[in-house]
Amino acid sequence: MENEEFDFYKMVLREILKINCKKRIIPFPLVFYRLGTIFHFDKNNSKIILKILERRGLIKIIPFKGICLLEQEYHK
Repeated sequence: MENEEFDFYKMVLREILKINCKKRIIPFPLVFYRLGTIFHFDKNNSKIILKILERRGLIKIIPFKGICLLEQEYHK
């Protein structure tokens, strides 16, 4: 067993990466649906999580459109 610490936000990001979207910007409805289905977040909690991910430099929130994943090693 590895000594890797549990990172909830990394787990959320992995679920967002599983969204089947060919566009650069993942629309909010797809993100909210995925987070609601997997983690049972409502829309407000999903927004809070997305803001935290943006502060960590993992995503970019595009107002009224969706999110854009930033290219980093962390995604792998």
